[in-house]
Amino acid sequence: MDPNQPYHLPGNQNPPPFAPYPPQYPMTNNGKAIAALVLGISSLAALLMLPGIGIVIGILGIIFGILALKELKTRRQAGQGMAIAGLICGALGTLIHLIMIAFIVFAFIAAFAYGTNEGSYSEDSYYEDGVETDINTDSFY
Repeated sequence: MDPNQPYHLPGNQNPPPFAPYPPQYPMTNNGKAIAALVLGISSLAALLMLPGIGIVIGILGIIFGILALKELKTRRQAGQGMAIAGLICGALGTLIHLIMIAFIVFAFIAAFAYGTNEGSYSEDSYYEDGVETDINTDSFY
Protein backbone atom coordinates (compact mmCIF):
# COMPACT_ATOMS: atom_id res chain seq x y z
CA MET A 1 0.00 0.00 0.00
CA ASP A 2 1.19 3.38 -0.86
CA PRO A 3 1.48 5.71 2.17
CA ASN A 4 0.64 8.69 -0.05
CA GLN A 5 -2.91 7.53 -0.69
CA PRO A 6 -5.35 9.76 1.15
CA TYR A 7 -7.47 6.92 2.52
CA HIS A 8 -4.62 4.84 3.81
CA LEU A 9 -4.82 3.91 7.46
CA PRO A 10 -1.56 3.65 9.39
CA GLY A 11 -0.34 0.16 10.07
CA ASN A 12 -2.25 -2.89 9.00
CA GLN A 13 -5.71 -1.61 9.92
CA ASN A 14 -8.77 -2.10 7.79
CA PRO A 15 -11.73 0.25 7.96
CA PRO A 16 -14.53 -1.02 10.20
CA PRO A 17 -17.30 -2.82 8.36
CA PHE A 18 -20.57 -0.98 7.94
CA ALA A 19 -23.58 -2.12 9.88
CA PRO A 20 -25.97 -4.00 7.66
CA TYR A 21 -29.06 -2.14 6.54
CA PRO A 22 -32.28 -3.24 8.15
CA PRO A 23 -34.37 -5.36 5.84
CA GLN A 24 -36.58 -3.24 3.61
CA TYR A 25 -40.08 -4.61 3.37
CA PRO A 26 -42.50 -3.23 0.82
CA MET A 27 -45.11 -0.95 2.34
CA THR A 28 -48.51 -2.57 2.48
CA ASN A 29 -51.72 -0.78 1.63
CA ASN A 30 -54.16 -0.02 4.40
CA GLY A 31 -57.22 -2.24 4.08
CA LYS A 32 -59.61 0.45 5.26
CA ALA A 33 -58.26 2.83 2.62
CA ILE A 34 -58.97 0.25 -0.07
CA ALA A 35 -62.46 -0.30 1.35
CA ALA A 36 -63.09 3.47 1.39
CA LEU A 37 -62.09 3.78 -2.26
CA VAL A 38 -64.21 0.83 -3.36
CA LEU A 39 -67.25 2.04 -1.41
CA GLY A 40 -66.85 5.63 -2.61
CA ILE A 41 -66.70 4.61 -6.26
CA SER A 42 -69.59 2.19 -5.71
CA SER A 43 -71.76 4.97 -4.33
CA LEU A 44 -71.18 6.96 -7.52
CA ALA A 45 -71.86 3.91 -9.68
CA ALA A 46 -75.06 3.21 -7.75
CA LEU A 47 -76.57 6.45 -9.06
CA LEU A 48 -77.79 4.63 -12.14
CA MET A 49 -78.75 1.32 -10.58
CA LEU A 50 -79.64 1.69 -6.89
CA PRO A 51 -80.60 5.27 -6.03
CA GLY A 52 -81.50 4.67 -2.37
CA ILE A 53 -78.74 2.19 -1.51
CA GLY A 54 -76.04 4.59 -2.70
CA ILE A 55 -76.55 6.79 0.36
CA VAL A 56 -75.65 3.92 2.70
CA ILE A 57 -72.68 2.93 0.55
CA GLY A 58 -71.45 6.53 0.42
CA ILE A 59 -71.71 6.97 4.19
CA LEU A 60 -69.74 3.75 4.70
CA GLY A 61 -67.10 5.07 2.29
CA ILE A 62 -66.83 8.28 4.33
CA ILE A 63 -66.51 6.34 7.59
CA PHE A 64 -63.83 4.00 6.24
CA GLY A 65 -61.94 6.94 4.73
CA ILE A 66 -61.82 8.77 8.06
CA LEU A 67 -60.76 5.63 9.93
CA ALA A 68 -58.04 4.90 7.37
CA LEU A 69 -56.63 8.44 7.61
CA LYS A 70 -56.47 8.14 11.40
CA GLU A 71 -54.68 4.78 11.16
CA LEU A 72 -52.22 6.04 8.55
CA LYS A 73 -50.98 8.74 10.93
CA THR A 74 -49.63 6.10 13.32
CA ARG A 75 -48.83 3.16 11.04
CA ARG A 76 -46.25 2.91 8.34
CA GLN A 77 -48.54 1.92 5.50
CA ALA A 78 -49.45 3.24 2.10
CA GLY A 79 -52.93 4.29 1.10
CA GLN A 80 -53.38 7.93 2.03
CA GLY A 81 -54.40 8.81 -1.53
CA MET A 82 -56.90 5.97 -1.65
CA ALA A 83 -58.40 7.05 1.68
CA ILE A 84 -58.79 10.65 0.50
CA ALA A 85 -60.26 9.58 -2.84
CA GLY A 86 -62.71 7.24 -1.09
CA LEU A 87 -63.70 10.02 1.29
CA ILE A 88 -64.34 12.47 -1.57
CA CYS A 89 -66.19 9.94 -3.76
CA GLY A 90 -68.32 8.80 -0.81
CA ALA A 91 -69.24 12.38 0.11
CA LEU A 92 -70.00 13.29 -3.50
CA GLY A 93 -72.06 10.14 -4.05
CA THR A 94 -74.05 10.73 -0.86
CA LEU A 95 -74.69 14.36 -1.76
CA ILE A 96 -75.85 13.54 -5.29
CA HIS A 97 -78.12 10.76 -3.98
CA LEU A 98 -79.70 13.10 -1.43
CA ILE A 99 -80.30 15.77 -4.08
CA MET A 100 -81.77 13.21 -6.46
CA ILE A 101 -84.11 11.76 -3.82
CA ALA A 102 -85.18 15.26 -2.73
CA PHE A 103 -85.95 16.12 -6.36
CA ILE A 104 -88.00 12.94 -6.83
CA VAL A 105 -89.96 13.53 -3.60
CA PHE A 106 -90.57 17.17 -4.58
CA ALA A 107 -91.76 16.08 -8.04
CA PHE A 108 -94.24 13.60 -6.55
CA ILE A 109 -95.54 16.14 -4.06
CA ALA A 110 -95.93 18.75 -6.77
CA ALA A 111 -97.64 16.29 -9.09
CA PHE A 112 -100.21 15.22 -6.49
CA ALA A 113 -100.74 18.55 -4.76
CA TYR A 114 -100.99 20.76 -7.83
CA GLY A 115 -102.73 18.39 -10.18
CA THR A 116 -105.02 20.17 -12.63
CA ASN A 117 -108.33 19.25 -14.14
CA GLU A 118 -107.58 20.82 -17.50
CA GLY A 119 -108.03 17.59 -19.37
CA SER A 120 -111.26 16.61 -17.62
CA TYR A 121 -114.77 17.74 -18.40
CA SER A 122 -117.21 18.94 -15.80
CA GLU A 123 -120.89 19.41 -16.62
CA ASP A 124 -121.22 22.45 -14.36
CA SER A 125 -118.41 24.57 -15.83
CA TYR A 126 -116.77 25.33 -19.13
CA TYR A 127 -113.82 27.39 -20.36
CA GLU A 128 -114.35 30.45 -22.47
CA ASP A 129 -111.34 32.55 -23.48
CA GLY A 130 -109.24 31.06 -20.69
CA VAL A 131 -111.74 32.00 -17.96
CA GLU A 132 -113.77 29.34 -16.24
CA THR A 133 -117.45 30.22 -15.95
CA ASP A 134 -120.22 28.44 -14.16
CA ILE A 135 -122.99 27.32 -16.49
CA ASN A 136 -125.68 27.62 -13.85
CA THR A 137 -124.95 31.17 -12.62
CA ASP A 138 -122.99 32.77 -15.50
CA SER A 139 -120.51 34.17 -12.97
CA PHE A 140 -116.75 34.15 -13.29
CA TYR A 141 -114.41 32.51 -10.79
